[in-house]
Amino acid sequence: MTSYEFTVEVYAHMRLFARFIAPAALAAAVASCMFALPAYAVDLDDLNEQYQIAVTNYEYVLNEQGRNDHEIMQTVHQISQVKEELKAAQKMSDEAAIALYKNMDGKTELIDMLLESNSLNDAINRYESYRRIEEHYLATVRKANAKQSELDALQKNLEERKASIQQELEEARQSVEKAEQAIKDADHSDGAKFHQVQGNGSNCGATSFIVGVNVLLHEDRFTDNVAVWEGPGFNGTSTLAIGYKGTKWLEHNDLGDVIGIEDVVGDIKTADELREELQKGHVVVISSGPGSEWQRADGKAAPLGTFPDGHFIVFYYYNDGVFYANDSSVKAEQGAGVPYTEEQMEQWMNGRSTHFAAVMYRK
Repeated sequence: MTSYEFTVEVYAHMRLFARFIAPAALAAAVASCMFALPAYAVDLDDLNEQYQIAVTNYEYVLNEQGRNDHEIMQTVHQISQVKEELKAAQKMSDEAAIALYKNMDGKTELIDMLLESNSLNDAINRYESYRRIEEHYLATVRKANAKQSELDALQKNLEERKASIQQELEEARQSVEKAEQAIKDADHSDGAKFHQVQGNGSNCGATSFIVGVNVLLHEDRFTDNVAVWEGPGFNGTSTLAIGYKGTKWLEHNDLGDVIGIEDVVGDIKTADELREELQKGHVVVISSGPGSEWQRADGKAAPLGTFPDGHFIVFYYYNDGVFYANDSSVKAEQGAGVPYTEEQMEQWMNGRSTHFAAVMYRK
């Protein structure tokens, strides 16, 4: 059983239990079994599990709303029936009283009926008959009244539960939206469309950085990579400390609370380490050296030694054994969505001992 299946099963049992406890304790019981989504996920698989849990919860609450509405309709119908029964019982009781209190000619009351009895025995029997019939109809009326009170209380509880379910449903809907947004924020499979060609021969680092910003924002908001390179933080150089310089640029452009960037302590030196970052939904700005074999989006490889002094690119996505990058040294036909296999990525990493890697992420 996966962690998702276990969570859903436990959740379903807890919700089922909540339906059988007292109404006053229902809200607390439901709240106690709600699975709060973590503030962040370890990787995209976790985000997908969180989304599935959120959808399952929403569907359950939606069904519960339907059940509650159906129970309200049934209760209203039962109340209507009981009112009719009460009316009928009251009418029969009144008719019985009239029949017993008066003779056929309608001129004598109960006392006359008793006085006209042939004997004391007859009078007692007449009175006992009246009393039993009266008690029977009075008991019927009392039962109908009690049943109506019970149904009125049930309807009140169901109406209160209806309001509670409506709030619960809205919270569940918001959880689904947040989970969907979290997946969108972490899924950068569309990163190729944010490719840019660097504006000069010295700003590959700044270009990779700003492409990473656009990838994380899922929009082409910043397109002048030379202005970024010349701007706050970078100040005309982007060959070192991309994390520090990028942080300054983000703060200056009011994005410090939206996007984070950090120089990786200990660097990223293997394909495994790079994969781990990408699977977390991060974007990685990284440089390699003269021994690396560079790939192109058209499936060809660049000549060995193309970048003898190193070159920054941005990796934004990993899927099914392939790493995807945007290379600002060439146009989109060759530099947008460049694929690297596991083997090619390891060779690329081995082309240099230091990569000056910086990790970018949504906050």
